[in-house]
Amino acid sequence: MSDAGADEAQFRAEVAAWARRLGVETRRVTIRAMRRKWGSASSAGRLTFATDLLTQPLEFRAEVIAHELLHLRRGGHGKVFDAVLRAVLERWREEQGGAVTETVPRKKERGDG
Repeated sequence: MSDAGADEAQFRAEVAAWARRLGVETRRVTIRAMRRKWGSASSAGRLTFATDLLTQPLEFRAEVIAHELLHLRRGGHGKVFDAVLRAVLERWREEQGGAVTETVPRKKERGDG
């Protein structure tokens, strides 16, 4: 997988791989224009991701995907959610041979897509 971005099929494969890693099932994955968020998750297992997320580097996509999928297991945000997300991403980075650097997903700004 290139660090420069992903096509839709590649991105869906990344979501499926993360879902297996986290032990969650998704009912539907939608990719569409989103003005203010990179992604969202419903309690029914429906995930929505911003189309412009596909153009972001691998590590950024991984953080957003893992974050949204983790909502299917842990619900809302909080200290436990953040700790689990950090641990999962750290383990993934180690498996990548340390080549992936930690990123902090930035909030979408007006006009980001």
